Amino acid sequence: MDNNELIKLISKYLSGKATIQEAEFVERYYGHFDLQNAAPAFSEEEWQILSLGMRKAIEEKIEKVDETRLVPLYRKKWFRYAAAASIIFLVTIGSIVYMRNKSSSLQSDPAKGGELAVNDILPGGNKATLTLANGSIISLDSAKNGRLAEQDQATILKVGNGLITYDAIPPNGHKVEYNSINIPKGGQYGVTLPDGSKVLLNSISSMRFPTAFNEKNRVVELTSGEAYFEVAKDIDKPFIVKVGDVQIKVLGTHFNIMSYDNESVIKTTLLEGSIELDKNGGVYLLRPGQQAQIDKAGNIKVLDDVDLERVSAWRNGLFYFEDDDIKAVMRQLERWYDITVDYQGAVPKNTFTGQIQRDITLSRLLENLANSNVHLSIEGRKVVVKP
Repeated sequence: MDNNELIKLISKYLSGKATIQEAEFVERYYGHFDLQNAAPAFSEEEWQILSLGMRKAIEEKIEKVDETRLVPLYRKKWFRYAAAASIIFLVTIGSIVYMRNKSSSLQSDPAKGGELAVNDILPGGNKATLTLANGSIISLDSAKNGRLAEQDQATILKVGNGLITYDAIPPNGHKVEYNSINIPKGGQYGVTLPDGSKVLLNSISSMRFPTAFNEKNRVVELTSGEAYFEVAKDIDKPFIVKVGDVQIKVLGTHFNIMSYDNESVIKTTLLEGSIELDKNGGVYLLRPGQQAQIDKAGNIKVLDDVDLERVSAWRNGLFYFEDDDIKAVMRQLERWYDITVDYQGAVPKNTFTGQIQRDITLSRLLENLANSNVHLSIEGRKVVVKP
């Protein structure tokens, strides 16, 4: 490969037009490139700046391989180092190449040209509404930090972007009031409950909870969606999460509940501690690494040694796919990017495995999914999937 071909290949990689084989070639053989001669138009000063920047970026990013690319789960650490180096090279050296080829545009479907990038959709963020016991509604994403409301048993504070907390006192005979937090499509939000327990809610999720817990127990209700719980320990007051006719009882632990209407099962996964799952008198005790699945018919199955990284990926800012079909992938994207999906023609049978950041634009994410058997395009807030 001569220098001109290498420059063109790097430009294709940056613009999203490289084939899977070309991208793999760049990442695998970056170390064999004659980089000085590959960029003959660079001045000596430019080259020194780029080289130093590349070295620093590799040191900083060695554990975080290109967040805009689907990272295979099977990749070993030594290869992640190599990939990090190649990617930083492409970002630093290639940025000049890209600036000199501004006509390049991001795309996944060649027939659509630059349409994906032109019609791009931003990722989700910290969005939610809080409904108080008196019926008033607070938009949390637009509210300023500080005191949001005063209730009989609590002061509600917004303490940061994406987090509210309850400063509560025991009800002492007062009527317990209930609030609800509702997360829309394309949103997520965190709540610190009156006892100090922390909950992070995913898109299209809602939770009902008291402004102060009583002296016997701590009960909240996940009315829809997905939530990750870090429960403050209190051996005298069990923490109970209600999900439909299921009760999950804990004393202090970390666990995740996924209960979306368009998913085939409700999944309760234990990461730390222990929980007791009670459905219509049938009790199941879970240990860390186990997941209880409840199907639409009410049948319960307990899985051992599930992938906890996959379960908690969303709270760590990642999509995590493992042999997921296109519909399973798109259901996650629908919730996070606030889109609809239109399948035209036969539904592709491809499966997808890998991790990718949730904070990139939709077009950049779709580039990682598109291949010769899956063609994707954006039309308004709709993604069209074709074989």
